[in-house]
Amino acid sequence: MKTYILLKTIPSHSHNSPFTMELGHHWPAGQQFKLLPKTKQRSFGKTDFEQIGGEEVILRVPNKC
Repeated sequence: MKTYILLKTIPSHSHNSPFTMELGHHWPAGQQFKLLPKTKQRSFGKTDFEQIGGEEVILRVPNKC
C-alpha cells in the first residue's frame, strides 16, 4: 500500500474531516491517505484516496493536481 501525505492543509466538504472555527472543515497537512485500487475508483477525471485512520472517508482529487 502506497501512502500519500498532504503537504498543505486543504478545505473539505466531508463532515468527517477536522473542524476549526478558523478553517472550517479541512484536511490538515500531514494527513495520510492511501490510493484506492483501480477496481474501486469511481470518479471520471479524478483519483480516489481513502483516509488512513479515523472514519472511512474518500478524498477525490482532480487528475491534473
